[in-house]
Amino acid sequence: MKKYKKILKKEVYDIVCDICNKSCLNDFKDPQMAEYAVLEAFWGYSSRKDNSKSYYEICENCFDKIEKYIKVIKHE
Repeated sequence: MKKYKKILKKEVYDIVCDICNKSCLNDFKDPQMAEYAVLEAFWGYSSRKDNSKSYYEICENCFDKIEKYIKVIKHE
């Protein structure tokens, strides 16, 4: 006798930029080939953010803007 069980599976079908809400999928339309950057931070107990975590997925255009801003404040 064959026994079956129902399996619910989550599958990524798109990656959306956390800044502009646009898709990070390229011409291949395959989430495994999406072009995006990850900004991730873990804050310790002694910080002002006290053990919080931040995680953002960012498209290439928004990443370019962030990188430009970092270069500006780096030279102040």
